[in-house]
Amino acid sequence: IGSYYYLAELNSEKNPELAEKYQKKYIYKSQDGRFSADCANKLLNTKTNLTAEDYLYVGLVYLKAQSYDDAIKYLSVADDRKNWYYLAKIYIAKNNSQKAKEFLYEGLKKYAHEFSQEELAEVIYALENISSSKQLWNELEQLNQPKIQDIVLYNKAKYLPAEKGAEIYSQIVNSYSKGAYASEALKKLFWYSYKNGKFDLAKDYAQKHVNNFNSTKSAPEMNFWLGKVYEKEDNKDFAIKTYNRVISKYPDDYYAFRAYGRMMYLTKGKDFGWDMGYNSAIKQEKFEPKEPYTYAEIKAKFGATLAELLLVQDFNTIEYFNEFKEPFIESWVYYKKGLRSTSTTNARNAMEKLSEKPDKTDKRWELVYPCYFMPEINKFALINKISPYMMIALIREESYFNPLALSSSNAVGLTQILPSTAKEVSERRGYGKINEFLLFNPETNIKYGSAYFAQIKKQMNDSNLYAVASYNGGAGALSSWLKNINASDTDEFIESIPYEETKNYVKKVFRSYWNYVRLYGEL
Repeated sequence: IGSYYYLAELNSEKNPELAEKYQKKYIYKSQDGRFSADCANKLLNTKTNLTAEDYLYVGLVYLKAQSYDDAIKYLSVADDRKNWYYLAKIYIAKNNSQKAKEFLYEGLKKYAHEFSQEELAEVIYALENISSSKQLWNELEQLNQPKIQDIVLYNKAKYLPAEKGAEIYSQIVNSYSKGAYASEALKKLFWYSYKNGKFDLAKDYAQKHVNNFNSTKSAPEMNFWLGKVYEKEDNKDFAIKTYNRVISKYPDDYYAFRAYGRMMYLTKGKDFGWDMGYNSAIKQEKFEPKEPYTYAEIKAKFGATLAELLLVQDFNTIEYFNEFKEPFIESWVYYKKGLRSTSTTNARNAMEKLSEKPDKTDKRWELVYPCYFMPEINKFALINKISPYMMIALIREESYFNPLALSSSNAVGLTQILPSTAKEVSERRGYGKINEFLLFNPETNIKYGSAYFAQIKKQMNDSNLYAVASYNGGAGALSSWLKNINASDTDEFIESIPYEETKNYVKKVFRSYWNYVRLYGEL
């Protein structure tokens, strides 16, 4: 793409028409590239007439640069079939919901076919963030646009009484069975039936989900809860079979963790719950993840050049070539360059995209669940009588191993502990003076974070689960939930936590906990 810019420069005097063609090629390919603004400006200063399509891409260059007034100016003379979408995005960015609606609604009526459902959903959800949500979905429903009807119905149902919402979810499942929202609608129907004690109907919904949506985001959850329904029916064999399927097909998921617990109960008589008892040190004191593939594998898949560059660890050259972009190799390169958070998140995202997960001995797992700062984690876990597996899981989810992490609420470092909380811990333990800057030191942060987790764990009846929930949602909120949530067991309690952030946090931390035990323990 960059070559188009340089070819334009080389031809700018001797062949201006050819230079313009290359400038157009550049902005058509890249609206946020290094030279996009320069190419757009030069095109606007030419004597030749620009087409509606040219103005569209010039407008997109300014949109990407967040020069919204210029973007509006040029998009307004572009083709109406496409410009409405971007103009709506601009007015959303300018927090002008009324203008955004004008362009979005008019465009949806006439030109929705020009964009994918994913693109339409993106701009609709962005508009939802700056407007009255309930009113928005009602207005969108009146447009009667088939391409977004399942999106609209699904979101409208959120604001209706449970029974009315269930009717709409049934409509989505029946009328849009191949759509992006059918899986989630079916999950909603399961929970509506389950919470109302209609277990036969809940089982039917869960089974339908298992049969038709086994590769979706909610598939592990529905597989697990199908097993729970079998347990309620005292159908032990079917429950064990279902839990085995969860562990086999979704080995790294939170629901694999819970499926393992329930299977242990049905076969050995004990569900370890949320405390697997792994309090021994993690034997990764000198953690150094290996390359995700062997030299021969890299050579066969990507060619000898990349294999040789990795062999001599010429990371700068590797990063220069787009054809070497392989997420796990990128993750390993980031690790070697000391960018631990980037390395971990890249590997995590890449593993999420694999439909079939590799065996736990696969070297890629070390990049997804690395064991950084193990000497400090083991040391302070032992002192505070907590599990190092629990502590590294919490650190992974709080900061992704970035010791300099600082949240908007001023939570600091690896364990994202507040300076005020650290001060309180220091007073209790007699650790001496502490301030925000000292908490950026990994050992100090782990020392205080471990002490604080041990403190709230003790306050919460020595429960890892309640300690993790309190770490995110607060002890007061947890006490309220325990008092007010009517759940027959702890699995139901977690699914009923009203703070979506805390519910997801609990699942994420225990998913990490499960994987550290699975990969580095003795399962």
